[in-house]
Amino acid sequence: MRMFLLAALPLSLAACGGASDNAKAPVAPAGYSDVQKQVIALDKPQLHIVFIRAILDAQQTCQGVTESARGADVKGDPLWIARCSGGARFQISIGPDGTARVTGPLSNPPAG
Repeated sequence: MRMFLLAALPLSLAACGGASDNAKAPVAPAGYSDVQKQVIALDKPQLHIVFIRAILDAQQTCQGVTESARGADVKGDPLWIARCSGGARFQISIGPDGTARVTGPLSNPPAG
């Protein structure tokens, strides 16, 4: 498992521009840290930027995140499964301090 800190998250996202007016970001339930709430509130394009940075910082190969889905929390931390353009899948959880924990690549589920 690899980890990196998302401390620069607000600054890096500000450089990318804000969320589009027509995209509704999910609302984080109580119990999450401010950083976790910020990540949960991101729209898909911004979320995928966070995920590609986490995957690359974990020294994994990924040309771009093409899709992601929220999973069940792990030890109280929000979790997503992110799929890269080449098909590799990674589990990414965000700790209260903004640390991204990347696990993978995961084996692909059986077809059918």
